[in-house]
Amino acid sequence: MEGFGYLLASNILGGASYVMTAWALAGFTPIEVVFWRTLLTAALFMPWVRGPRPGREDLCRVAVVGVFGYALPLVIGTVGQRLSSATLASILIGVEPASIVLLSWLFLGERLTRGKSLGLLAGVLGGALVTLQGRLPALHSLSGEIGGNLLLLLHGFCWSLYTVVGKPSVRRLGAVRFTALAMLAALPPVALAACPWVAPHLGLGAGLGRGLESAGPSAWLAVALLSIGPGFAACVLWNLALERVDASRLAHFIFLQPVVGIGLGLLVERKPLSSWSIAGACCIGIGIFAAARADAPARTTRSVRPQEDGR
Repeated sequence: MEGFGYLLASNILGGASYVMTAWALAGFTPIEVVFWRTLLTAALFMPWVRGPRPGREDLCRVAVVGVFGYALPLVIGTVGQRLSSATLASILIGVEPASIVLLSWLFLGERLTRGKSLGLLAGVLGGALVTLQGRLPALHSLSGEIGGNLLLLLHGFCWSLYTVVGKPSVRRLGAVRFTALAMLAALPPVALAACPWVAPHLGLGAGLGRGLESAGPSAWLAVALLSIGPGFAACVLWNLALERVDASRLAHFIFLQPVVGIGLGLLVERKPLSSWSIAGACCIGIGIFAAARADAPARTTRSVRPQEDGR
């Protein structure tokens, strides 16, 4: 149960990022929020970067997770949500957990059980209820801008790489050091995307600059909270859970994040609690319960043999 406690805490912090990001966007552009958040988070991880040199496989996994599993989804998610509709963005929340379950089955040797499948379906339904609030979208809003829709699909798939590709190395390097190295690998591509001479070509606006002049203390505080909570603590907690629990069982907890976002909206912004939010939260709870009971204790996967665990 220890791993599930880490998962719960990680996704509560992840859900809190919705409110923190909204506060940060009052003073920064989206790509500036991504850049400053990544920079400050990488700085927090610096004390854990030093240590024995990882093997070639672990270095490759760190690079893939940092670049394609963290930096890329942050950047393309910023573009995708601008080009697509908010409705479709909310529906596509299920791409990441679905990709984790599928890739874990294909590459980590984890079983695709009935419980996991039921949990995934319940989570997708619950997430849709929470985000759509019973408003069925018109067909034209689902089509949106095809480029933005594809970016959002890629966005969810890339986030899944963070979990699936990283799992074997997390067990060998330890959760904190692996996360530190991955965050360091994520910083250069994020910085490149935020450069004023690169950002316009990627559809990211003018890049860095405006926020340094116009952002107030509240926006900087929001960025700092994003770095400490969702950036630093949530990533460490997620990887601590990844050491102990099958990746495919972790995936279902991602659906908690929109529920936490709704809850914070109730507390902070005094938004009313709808029956759709309650129904969606119940579906997500059922999905997590089904996934938690799947396969009972987690087993060692094909990709990581017991003798390779360096701890």
